[in-house]
Amino acid sequence: MTHLLEPESYDRHIKPHENSSLVNVSVILLTLFSPDESSLKYEVEFLMNQVWTDPRLRFDDEGRHSYLNALPVRENMWMPDTYFILHGEFKYPNDPVHMALKIYPNGTVLYTSRRNMIITCEGNLRIFPFDSPKCFFAIESMTQEKDQLVLQWYPTDSSPIMESGSLRSLNAYLIKNATGNCGIRHSWREEFSCLSVYLVFTRDKSFYFSTVFVPGIVLVTSSFISFWLDVNAVPARVMIGVTTMLNFCTTTNR
Repeated sequence: MTHLLEPESYDRHIKPHENSSLVNVSVILLTLFSPDESSLKYEVEFLMNQVWTDPRLRFDDEGRHSYLNALPVRENMWMPDTYFILHGEFKYPNDPVHMALKIYPNGTVLYTSRRNMIITCEGNLRIFPFDSPKCFFAIESMTQEKDQLVLQWYPTDSSPIMESGSLRSLNAYLIKNATGNCGIRHSWREEFSCLSVYLVFTRDKSFYFSTVFVPGIVLVTSSFISFWLDVNAVPARVMIGVTTMLNFCTTTNR
């Protein structure tokens, strides 16, 4: 493995191709989480795959290895300098969790990292809780412009955002995901390659019906019963008044 990265034949500061290098990107969702049903913050945990070719790393060991594990020497390799444009924060430090770095005989490199992001989404309070929070973030090259590095979603014929077979979702109901290239209003710098991610969630409407709407209807209806009671039925009027107040306090504290 180390002979591929000898300083005489390999310089990690030089990109693999003289012209623009192409990096294919895909995402696998692992966890979707929201702290409560009314929150506009969503926690998204995912694996990000980046694939590119580096002719300098081609090797032939007569088929003994299908790939080489390059994680121990990743500091000596050229890697895309991607970073995130997002409305939110990382749950953990900015450094990703390195999951895999594989070099294949034809010089193809697969880099997989795990990320955990807390995204601040956009909702519509005028139709709450029937709105659909929309979340956006983008991936962009830090220092290399389009003529040096191009980011591309892969595969191009289907959604590059895939759901893991063990996807866990808590108070986060994903109904749509879309990917593309950043528009003018999304990218910070037009001369750099940028990919966009658009996630749309829906709220658990049954929660609001069972904890807000139905109790509210019952509360208002029961509060009017006292008008039909006999004026001398003091215990009944007091019981309904106290019960209505307790129901009101319980409903507002949820």
